[in-house]
Amino acid sequence: MSIIKNPFDHTFKLLYHPGHLHKVLNGERPFPIHLEVDLTNVCNHACSFCNMADTLATDNTILDFQILTERLKEAFGMGAKSISFTGGGEPTLHPKFDQIGKFCNEVGYDLGLITNGSLIKGKKLKAIADYFDWVRISLGGPDPESYRAIQGRDDFHKVLENVYQLKESLPSERKLNIGLKIMLTPSNMDYVLKLTKHLNEHKLNSTHIDYVQFVPDQFTSDEGAFVSSDLVKEKMTKLEDQLQELSIPLFGSFYSVKKQDRDLDMSKHCYAHFYQLVITATGEITFCKNTRENKKLHVGNINKNTFEEIWSSEKISALEKCINASNCNTFCKSLKLNNLVHSIKYPSQDYSENFF
Repeated sequence: MSIIKNPFDHTFKLLYHPGHLHKVLNGERPFPIHLEVDLTNVCNHACSFCNMADTLATDNTILDFQILTERLKEAFGMGAKSISFTGGGEPTLHPKFDQIGKFCNEVGYDLGLITNGSLIKGKKLKAIADYFDWVRISLGGPDPESYRAIQGRDDFHKVLENVYQLKESLPSERKLNIGLKIMLTPSNMDYVLKLTKHLNEHKLNSTHIDYVQFVPDQFTSDEGAFVSSDLVKEKMTKLEDQLQELSIPLFGSFYSVKKQDRDLDMSKHCYAHFYQLVITATGEITFCKNTRENKKLHVGNINKNTFEEIWSSEKISALEKCINASNCNTFCKSLKLNNLVHSIKYPSQDYSENFF
């Protein structure tokens, strides 16, 4: 049993790749371990929290299958190990979603999927069951009413049924981690304790769901007042007790919206792109996963460039020299990753690092 209480604390994952970390510390430029891929800018939902809404309203691009698979094979040869398919739009709307999953699995990638879960049927269900390591379902609200208000569709029961069918389709020896990610908002508080009722109605328990995660809106302007309120603590405590009866753990988010948690000392460098890169639905490679729309941080395009060309380009080299947490204006989970790498690379003279 792991002693890491929150699996979304990604800083510990640095230690699973000591060779990669050693290269970063020595000033080398290892190719990122993880790729986040937006298969499409098409979506069948209208989520109120979507930071891609403006793009999705005007751009219905999907990634070309032939070019994508060529580039992903190249990236694997350069050191990439995993891919999460996300948005952009809804990844399962790519017409060759099942073929892409099969291809990546055969190349050797570990695969993850972030989806609204409404389209997990037929070939898509089989592809997920056969090739993926984890699936995170974006469940806007904990009951049909709150879900509809956030995601703009009446798919709540359909999604839970799809989760049940997906896990039931797996052979007993096949492990597929499935989580439900739900927005923590003031409007959801009246419905939080209805979640387990609906899970029971769909015969869902720890056999089908590995965790439930409630996450706050990271763009909130209240400096964490709502998240820190007695109401949220009371509701989450009661929900945690309810979920324990189903043997399903409840997690929060690793990033914080509290002002005191955001006042971190900032590393003078950003190392996150040595661990992850994004491919957008239009083929753009972004220096940072949080800057899909910032053209100044686009370092190449897979429709025009190979990964070898992108990774050795003057553009990415220039960004590595100037981008750091104090000037990128983005609060993200990579801040702690950057600070950990920085602390190892530049230990304090008062730290006495050789004494344990």
